[in-house]
Amino acid sequence: MLVLTCKAKPDAVDEDGSTALKLAVKSGHAGTVSMLIKECGANPKQKKSEGWNMTMDAAFCGHLKVLDVLHREGAADARTTSVDGATVLMSASQNGHLGVVQWL
Repeated sequence: MLVLTCKAKPDAVDEDGSTALKLAVKSGHAGTVSMLIKECGANPKQKKSEGWNMTMDAAFCGHLKVLDVLHREGAADARTTSVDGATVLMSASQNGHLGVVQWL
């Protein structure tokens, strides 16, 4: 993986402010999420300016396996609230992700 071979900074952001970890979380790539955290030192507790963290992104997208990885890494924070008052539970339920709602 490029992050490892080129010694790239795992928490570097793109033009939209997203990190490699955030993109992996939103895409549902649990194996990549685990590798970025364990092997590359990516920060799973990082928040965007809107207050969204990796847990909110995974819940919003319905990615249970990613939530499991975040939980194992001690980074699944279901109490997070965005600046506009959205919660992790709201994010999952508004998008019809019953499995995530039950997991929470």
